[in-house]
Amino acid sequence: MDLDINVTKVFSDIKNSYESEIDGVKKYRLIVSYGSSRSSKTYSIMQLFALILLSRKSFKITVWRDTRVNAIATVLEDFKDVISSDMFLYGQFTYNKKDATFVCKSSNSIIHFMGTDDIGKVLGMKQNISFFNASV
Repeated sequence: MDLDINVTKVFSDIKNSYESEIDGVKKYRLIVSYGSSRSSKTYSIMQLFALILLSRKSFKITVWRDTRVNAIATVLEDFKDVISSDMFLYGQFTYNKKDATFVCKSSNSIIHFMGTDDIGKVLGMKQNISFFNASV
């Protein structure tokens, strides 16, 4: 699968960290990205998540923000931009507005955008990756 998407050094650094292994075991369980606003951190992570969802069967990523409203208004919009940037990517996902989810048609993997304003959901959800997008 060839994708024609523009990436930054931030994307490359995050992807390399995510994929790094020692003796077949993931090297990092936690990756922290910090920097100034509009430095491509979140957008680059959304690009990586789109690629992961395309390549992993029945994988679940949960994206957390302080409130569901903020998650949808910020991070979900970045994900939409990422998949809209390439016609192949755009056709690979179905969007459920009510649940704030995108499902990859070919892999049945899902990305879910949630708010941490409901602690029960934060503690009770099962996912392969949790991404906490905090604004400081």
